[in-house]
Amino acid sequence: MTGSIAARFPRVVCGFVVACGSVLLLGCGSQSATPVVHQEPPKAEPEPAIKLTAAAFEAECVQDEAAAQKKYKGKVVELSGTVKLVFYDADFKAVVVALKPASDKNSLGTGLRIDDPAVYGGLGIGQTVVVRGKVDNTRAPGWLLNCVVVEKGADTIIRVNATDLAKENTANADATRAKYTEKTLVVTGTVVAFKMSDVNQVEYLELKGDGNTVITLRYPFSVRTLKQDLQVGQTVRLAGWMISARGKEVDIRDAYPTPEQPK
Repeated sequence: MTGSIAARFPRVVCGFVVACGSVLLLGCGSQSATPVVHQEPPKAEPEPAIKLTAAAFEAECVQDEAAAQKKYKGKVVELSGTVKLVFYDADFKAVVVALKPASDKNSLGTGLRIDDPAVYGGLGIGQTVVVRGKVDNTRAPGWLLNCVVVEKGADTIIRVNATDLAKENTANADATRAKYTEKTLVVTGTVVAFKMSDVNQVEYLELKGDGNTVITLRYPFSVRTLKQDLQVGQTVRLAGWMISARGKEVDIRDAYPTPEQPK
């Protein structure tokens, strides 16, 4: 098992580990959710002197960190790669994108801090991107700050109504798993309950299903409650990734409200 993103990406507080193809939450300091306020997108860094693939950049960081640091530290680069994971930074003022690693030996590839919260819910796992930013450090697999998205490939996000998702799972749970597991979902539905897990007493919420399947959304680990932001009976939209569909439950992790909510 590899180390946490927090250890490898020092600006990120929450811990995440990818093992056996799944992302595990390790834990961090508790806090209430902070409403995301739309901000003007940051201005792009000047035209970069260096353009390369994320895999090539990661390979240089792995091969010789000191040489890569000397070559790239403080430089503006433009990386092309594939999204592995998207989540809010702990301050909820930026979005962190982890790119797909060049080698299976690493859990995640280069980390990108994008200073535009509106990006959340707009990038999906498996989507190709070109991102411009300034190299902060080259400790493998590398970390960039002040990033902006220059290009996006085909949209990979699955947008679905919670009730429709529940109906799919009730009809065929195996097909639901095959279609949605480890995919980015933007789910719209009605909040029916805030609940506490039996094991560690962590809050999560349920969206209205079909009367058979329950749609469960579990927050990023830094978020302890969403009760001050969302209400039972409210129609909401959250982005996350599906970890499982089994029996009468669809489980979505790292779920957090998108900047644009239903009116």
